[in-house]
Amino acid sequence: MLGRYDEAHAKITEALARRGKSGDKRAIATSLSRLGDVQQDRGQYESALTCHQEAFELRKASGDRWGQIVSQNNLASLSFELGEYAEARTGWLSALAESEGIGALPLSSLILTNLGEVALVDGKLEEARSRLENALEIIEDIEDRGLESECCRHLAALEKQQGHTVEARELADRALAVAKKAGLKEKEAQAYLTLGDVLSTSMYDAGDADVTSTGIAPAAIAFGKAIEIVKSIRNEAALGKALFAFGRYKAEVGELSDGKDMLRDAIMVFSKLGLGRPAEDAKKLLASLA
Repeated sequence: MLGRYDEAHAKITEALARRGKSGDKRAIATSLSRLGDVQQDRGQYESALTCHQEAFELRKASGDRWGQIVSQNNLASLSFELGEYAEARTGWLSALAESEGIGALPLSSLILTNLGEVALVDGKLEEARSRLENALEIIEDIEDRGLESECCRHLAALEKQQGHTVEARELADRALAVAKKAGLKEKEAQAYLTLGDVLSTSMYDAGDADVTSTGIAPAAIAFGKAIEIVKSIRNEAALGKALFAFGRYKAEVGELSDGKDMLRDAIMVFSKLGLGRPAEDAKKLLASLA
């Protein structure tokens, strides 16, 4: 959660080895899930898939219904990261039904947030709003700061898409403040990207009036901070997304040379990680600028 992935990988691997000796299937599955999360953050997607699948099978064998839902969510999240949105939606819908069936509110809020994001990507804005607002209501009760930041970030993106720039700014600021207070570096970087996107609207970032005393537009500052953070925690997938977002912004404000360079860098990162869909999206945008 703090972005120290190498350290996390070493500790979780050690824990997995110790738990393996005990033969406790639930404990082994927990370590496998955590290892899968770290591997996904490091861009090791095949390894992450293996970990999550093995964890799911162990949880099925031990009758751990809560754990099975965790694994379903993890597998769907991996599909989403790889751009397989239909598969991700199917996985999350199944996980949501299971979580509601056992009254697992923390899991339901997580899955609702994820379903809200995929609905947003698919352009299903009313569904996205319903999912995210339901999730936030639960999140505020259980006080999960990381999930609060993520849910507010998606709601900010939704409000921006619907032209509600004031509400979008408030939600983006909230997502950032929560992530900072909790010390969650990756969430902080994601919130900065959302804030940059919101600030890039004409209301906040058009013309000389919106340029700071440094001569840099507020949106550019937010995007730059996001890139600085993901570089510091060495999350390559997050770096690719940040480069893509900043490159697109640069192109939109007429800084074509810088924008193209960032998009090329994003393509290199996505291609290295085997993220075909994000790489193709970046290539299409780059081609449109030629």
